[in-house]
Amino acid sequence: MPDDGGRHTRIVRWLKVALPLAALALLSTLFLVSNRIGGDIDLPYSEGEIEDRVREPRMTRPSYSGVTSDGDSLMLNAEEARPAGSGQSEATGRQVIGTLQMKEGGLVTLKSRDVVIDTQARIATLTGDVLATTSDGLSMATEGLVAALDRSHLESTAPVVAEGPPGRITADRMDLTADEAAGTGYVLRFVGNVKLIYQPSSQNAGP
Repeated sequence: MPDDGGRHTRIVRWLKVALPLAALALLSTLFLVSNRIGGDIDLPYSEGEIEDRVREPRMTRPSYSGVTSDGDSLMLNAEEARPAGSGQSEATGRQVIGTLQMKEGGLVTLKSRDVVIDTQARIATLTGDVLATTSDGLSMATEGLVAALDRSHLESTAPVVAEGPPGRITADRMDLTADEAAGTGYVLRFVGNVKLIYQPSSQNAGP
Protein backbone atom coordinates (compact mmCIF):
# COMPACT_ATOMS: atom_id res chain seq x y z
CA MET A 1 0.00 0.00 0.00
CA PRO A 2 1.25 3.54 -0.69
CA ASP A 3 2.65 5.45 2.23
CA ASP A 4 -0.06 8.11 2.57
CA GLY A 5 1.59 9.61 5.63
CA GLY A 6 4.90 10.11 3.85
CA ARG A 7 3.21 11.57 0.79
CA HIS A 8 1.26 14.00 2.99
CA THR A 9 4.48 15.10 4.69
CA ARG A 10 6.17 15.74 1.34
CA ILE A 11 3.18 17.78 0.13
CA VAL A 12 3.18 19.88 3.29
CA ARG A 13 6.92 20.55 2.97
CA TRP A 14 6.50 21.54 -0.68
CA LEU A 15 3.63 23.90 0.14
CA LYS A 16 5.68 25.59 2.85
CA VAL A 17 8.08 26.71 0.13
CA ALA A 18 5.71 27.06 -2.84
CA LEU A 19 3.09 29.26 -1.17
CA PRO A 20 5.54 31.97 -0.01
CA LEU A 21 7.12 31.95 -3.47
CA ALA A 22 3.68 32.40 -5.00
CA ALA A 23 3.11 35.36 -2.69
CA LEU A 24 6.38 36.88 -3.87
CA ALA A 25 5.28 36.38 -7.47
CA LEU A 26 2.08 38.31 -6.76
CA LEU A 27 4.08 41.01 -5.00
CA SER A 28 6.36 41.35 -8.00
CA THR A 29 3.35 42.26 -10.15
CA LEU A 30 2.89 45.37 -7.97
CA PHE A 31 6.54 46.34 -7.71
CA LEU A 32 8.98 46.28 -10.61
CA VAL A 33 12.45 45.16 -9.56
CA SER A 34 15.10 46.89 -11.64
CA ASN A 35 18.13 44.92 -10.42
CA ARG A 36 19.11 42.08 -12.74
CA ILE A 37 20.62 38.85 -11.49
CA GLY A 38 23.73 37.61 -13.28
CA GLY A 39 24.76 34.06 -14.01
CA ASP A 40 26.43 33.53 -10.62
CA ILE A 41 23.91 33.86 -7.82
CA ASP A 42 25.24 34.70 -4.37
CA LEU A 43 22.40 35.03 -1.88
CA PRO A 44 23.29 37.66 0.75
CA TYR A 45 21.24 35.95 3.48
CA SER A 46 22.04 33.62 6.32
CA GLU A 47 20.07 30.40 6.77
CA GLY A 48 18.02 32.05 9.52
CA GLU A 49 17.18 35.00 7.26
CA ILE A 50 16.09 32.65 4.47
CA GLU A 51 13.77 30.80 6.86
CA ASP A 52 12.37 34.14 8.01
CA ARG A 53 11.66 35.18 4.42
CA VAL A 54 9.91 31.86 3.76
CA ARG A 55 7.65 32.51 6.75
CA GLU A 56 7.03 36.15 5.79
CA PRO A 57 7.51 36.75 2.02
CA ARG A 58 8.94 40.15 1.14
CA MET A 59 11.06 41.89 -1.48
CA THR A 60 14.14 44.01 -0.87
CA ARG A 61 14.50 47.41 -2.55
CA PRO A 62 11.59 47.12 -4.99
CA SER A 63 10.39 50.00 -7.15
CA TYR A 64 7.09 50.98 -8.73
CA SER A 65 6.96 53.19 -11.82
CA GLY A 66 4.20 54.31 -14.14
CA VAL A 67 3.01 57.07 -16.45
CA THR A 68 -0.17 58.97 -15.59
CA SER A 69 -2.91 59.90 -18.03
CA ASP A 70 -1.47 63.43 -17.95
CA GLY A 71 1.86 62.18 -19.27
CA ASP A 72 3.77 62.58 -15.99
CA SER A 73 5.97 59.87 -14.49
CA LEU A 74 5.51 58.53 -10.97
CA MET A 75 8.18 56.40 -9.31
CA LEU A 76 8.26 54.96 -5.79
CA ASN A 77 11.21 53.10 -4.27
CA ALA A 78 11.14 51.26 -0.94
CA GLU A 79 13.67 49.50 1.24
CA GLU A 80 11.32 46.55 1.64
CA ALA A 81 7.86 45.48 0.47
CA ARG A 82 5.39 42.82 1.63
CA PRO A 83 1.99 41.58 0.44
CA ALA A 84 -0.84 43.39 2.22
CA GLY A 85 -3.36 40.99 3.74
CA SER A 86 -5.00 38.42 1.49
CA GLY A 87 -5.64 40.75 -1.44
CA GLN A 88 -3.65 40.47 -4.66
CA SER A 89 -3.81 44.18 -5.52
CA GLU A 90 -2.11 45.61 -2.43
CA ALA A 91 1.44 45.73 -1.14
CA THR A 92 3.07 47.60 1.71
CA GLY A 93 6.50 49.19 1.71
CA ARG A 94 8.71 51.02 4.18
CA GLN A 95 11.33 53.76 3.96
CA VAL A 96 9.92 55.21 0.76
CA ILE A 97 11.50 57.67 -1.66
CA GLY A 98 9.67 58.71 -4.82
CA THR A 99 9.28 61.32 -7.54
CA LEU A 100 6.49 62.80 -9.60
CA GLN A 101 8.25 63.99 -12.75
CA MET A 102 6.07 66.41 -14.66
CA LYS A 103 6.26 66.41 -18.44
CA GLU A 104 6.73 70.19 -18.43
CA GLY A 105 9.85 69.95 -16.29
CA GLY A 106 8.56 70.33 -12.73
CA LEU A 107 9.46 67.75 -10.11
CA VAL A 108 7.99 66.72 -6.77
CA THR A 109 10.10 64.47 -4.55
CA LEU A 110 8.32 62.28 -2.00
CA LYS A 111 9.54 60.67 1.21
CA SER A 112 7.69 58.69 3.86
CA ARG A 113 8.12 55.99 6.43
CA ASP A 114 5.47 53.67 4.97
CA VAL A 115 3.38 53.19 1.84
CA VAL A 116 0.44 51.04 0.75
CA ILE A 117 0.09 50.61 -3.02
CA ASP A 118 -3.35 49.51 -4.22
CA THR A 119 -3.35 48.89 -7.96
CA GLN A 120 -7.08 48.15 -7.99
CA ALA A 121 -7.97 51.50 -6.39
CA ARG A 122 -5.07 53.08 -8.33
CA ILE A 123 -3.64 54.92 -5.34
CA ALA A 124 -0.51 54.92 -3.21
CA THR A 125 -1.03 55.99 0.40
CA LEU A 126 2.09 57.36 2.09
CA THR A 127 2.12 57.64 5.89
CA GLY A 128 4.54 58.62 8.62
CA ASP A 129 6.83 61.65 8.35
CA VAL A 130 5.69 62.38 4.81
CA LEU A 131 7.65 65.08 3.01
CA ALA A 132 6.78 66.42 -0.45
CA THR A 133 9.22 68.92 -1.97
CA THR A 134 8.64 70.81 -5.21
CA SER A 135 11.42 71.76 -7.60
CA ASP A 136 10.80 75.46 -6.87
CA GLY A 137 11.74 74.97 -3.22
CA LEU A 138 8.46 74.42 -1.35
CA SER A 139 8.63 71.62 1.25
CA MET A 140 5.37 70.23 2.65
CA ALA A 141 5.33 68.01 5.73
CA THR A 142 2.33 65.90 6.77
CA GLU A 143 1.50 62.52 8.28
CA GLY A 144 -0.51 61.22 5.33
CA LEU A 145 -0.53 61.71 1.57
CA VAL A 146 -2.41 59.94 -1.23
CA ALA A 147 -0.86 59.83 -4.70
CA ALA A 148 -2.99 58.74 -7.65
CA LEU A 149 -1.37 56.14 -9.89
CA ASP A 150 -3.39 56.90 -13.01
CA ARG A 151 -3.36 60.71 -13.00
CA SER A 152 -1.31 63.58 -11.60
CA HIS A 153 -2.87 64.15 -8.20
CA LEU A 154 -1.45 64.43 -4.68
CA GLU A 155 -3.62 65.06 -1.63
CA SER A 156 -2.75 65.15 2.06
CA THR A 157 -4.93 63.24 4.51
CA ALA A 158 -3.66 65.12 7.56
CA PRO A 159 -2.72 68.71 8.48
CA VAL A 160 0.19 70.09 6.50
CA VAL A 161 3.04 72.50 7.23
CA ALA A 162 4.75 74.02 4.20
CA GLU A 163 7.89 76.13 4.08
CA GLY A 164 9.40 77.82 1.07
CA PRO A 165 9.77 81.10 -0.83
CA PRO A 166 6.38 82.54 0.33
CA GLY A 167 7.12 81.77 3.97
CA ARG A 168 5.48 79.28 6.33
CA ILE A 169 2.00 77.91 5.51
CA THR A 170 -0.18 75.73 7.74
CA ALA A 171 -3.49 74.18 6.65
CA ASP A 172 -5.83 71.29 7.32
CA ARG A 173 -4.86 69.75 3.99
CA MET A 174 -3.38 70.43 0.59
CA ASP A 175 -3.78 69.03 -2.91
CA LEU A 176 -1.85 69.27 -6.15
CA THR A 177 -3.61 68.60 -9.45
CA ALA A 178 -3.15 69.28 -13.13
CA ASP A 179 -4.67 72.58 -14.27
CA GLU A 180 -7.34 71.21 -16.60
CA ALA A 181 -8.84 74.65 -17.28
CA ALA A 182 -5.58 76.06 -18.61
CA GLY A 183 -4.54 72.79 -20.18
CA THR A 184 -1.03 73.27 -18.86
CA GLY A 185 0.68 73.58 -15.50
CA TYR A 186 -0.52 72.51 -12.09
CA VAL A 187 -2.54 73.93 -9.22
CA LEU A 188 -1.42 73.67 -5.58
CA ARG A 189 -4.13 74.43 -3.03
CA PHE A 190 -4.14 74.73 0.75
CA VAL A 191 -7.57 74.20 2.32
CA GLY A 192 -8.97 74.70 5.83
CA ASN A 193 -7.62 77.04 8.52
CA VAL A 194 -4.93 78.31 6.18
CA LYS A 195 -2.34 80.55 7.82
CA LEU A 196 0.62 82.22 6.14
CA ILE A 197 3.59 83.75 7.89
CA TYR A 198 5.14 85.79 5.13
CA GLN A 199 8.93 85.72 5.03
CA PRO A 200 10.35 88.05 2.36
CA SER A 201 13.47 86.86 0.62
CA SER A 202 16.76 88.62 1.27
CA GLN A 203 16.66 90.05 -2.27
CA ASN A 204 13.40 91.86 -1.53
CA ALA A 205 14.25 92.86 2.02
CA GLY A 206 15.23 96.45 2.65
CA PRO A 207 18.59 97.62 4.07
